[in-house]
Parts: sequence; C-alpha cells; structure tokens
Amino acid sequence: MFLNHKVKSDEFIIKEDEIISFATNYDPMFFHLNKNEAQDSIFEELVASGLHSICIILQKLNEFSEWKIATGLEHAVKYLKPVVPNTTYKVIGEVYEENLWKNPKYTQLKMNNALIDSKKNELVLLSTNFLIYT
Repeated sequence: MFLNHKVKSDEFIIKEDEIISFATNYDPMFFHLNKNEAQDSIFEELVASGLHSICIILQKLNEFSEWKIATGLEHAVKYLKPVVPNTTYKVIGEVYEENLWKNPKYTQLKMNNALIDSKKNELVLLSTNFLIYT
C-alpha cells in the first residue's frame, strides 16, 4: 500500500531564533545558542541541533504525507553538513519496506529520508522506522 511511496515537502527556512529556542530548551550546546561563540567551534557558525533536524523531518513527513506518524521506532542518522539558519530546505522521503503491525490499525514503515538544502546538497540523511495510523 505504501511501498515506494514518496514524500516531498514544500521549501522552508529554519530561522536563527528557532535554532536558539530549540537549543535553549533541549540541547544547550554553545554552538546552537550563541552566534559569536559558535565561531570558535568545529562548525565555525551557529548550527541547528541534530535533534532539531530529526524533529523537523518528522514534522514535515506528517505535514506532507497522507499518514500520521504514531511513533518513531528507530532513527539512524548520518550528518553530511550542518544545518544552518536562514537557508532554504526541503524534506524528501521514500518508503522501502512496510509491514503490518501487531495491531491492524497500524503499519510499520521503513523510509529513507533526507533534509535537503534546496540550493546546494543533501545535508542530513535519516533512515527511519516508525508506525503510522492506517
């Protein structure tokens, strides 16, 4: 039913204040919180938390697909480049495996997803395994 199904979000911008707000609440590393201090980090600029990137991808999958994610079961992430503020991004994904779950109201999907810099290259690879409401 969902095998090979593709999802593509609209383009969106991750703003600096969103990065700082998320980091303040959930991942208070200096390179997520302070633009000046971040210049002395390995990234040399303010960057979004990896956790923030995962949340954005899951939010966009819910927003731009016909299913609703019930729970994430597995996330294997590979970061190719940092996610930086004021850049235009989009999320793409494709289902490569689906299984019926113990409860017939749910389907287990495995997807390859990516957060893409719309003007440049793929930034975050995220392979997910989650339950959806069917």
